[in-house]
Amino acid sequence: MDKTDLTITHKYYDHSAADSDINVVLPIDRLQELRDEGVIGNITSTLYSFMGHIDGPHLKTLMEETAPEVAELLVRDGAEAVFLTPA
Repeated sequence: MDKTDLTITHKYYDHSAADSDINVVLPIDRLQELRDEGVIGNITSTLYSFMGHIDGPHLKTLMEETAPEVAELLVRDGAEAVFLTPA
């Protein structure tokens, strides 16, 4: 994965720190370091991110549809654990 391909488009918070270092919200370098040190196994081929400020009817969709779908995709990809980071 090329981190320069990642962009934050969310306008509800100041993401200047994440703009300068994506690891603030998606700690891919830290995960790769942990993998390289043998602390964790492989990293799944797909990483998932949910945009913040989800409210109203979208919250129910996230909880009842999106999250279970992503969980199933992670299981299919061989994930045994997930790493959550707030932004």
